[in-house]
Amino acid sequence: FLNLLRLTPDVGYRIDEPLPPQPVFEVIQQCGAVADAEMWEVFNMGTGMCCTVAADDADAAVRMLAKHHPGTRVIGEVTGDAGVVRLPSVGLTGGRGGFRA
Repeated sequence: FLNLLRLTPDVGYRIDEPLPPQPVFEVIQQCGAVADAEMWEVFNMGTGMCCTVAADDADAAVRMLAKHHPGTRVIGEVTGDAGVVRLPSVGLTGGRGGFRA
């Protein structure tokens, strides 16, 4: 999710509803004793692709993408908090230096 910050320096992102992580990420985390922040920073916990579109176009974009990528949905929104990615559901905030609780 932190790679979203490469799109433009003028905005931030709030990911309110990330996709549910697949069970393999729990195995990786337990076997490697990896902290939550690092799991979200390195693996995005399984969210493989994000598309940013105007809010008015979100429903149409989801319909189009869902034909090829089942499970497609809106997971968050662009904010005015430049350079910051928030994942409130998991209690993380991140920027260029990584995620932190």
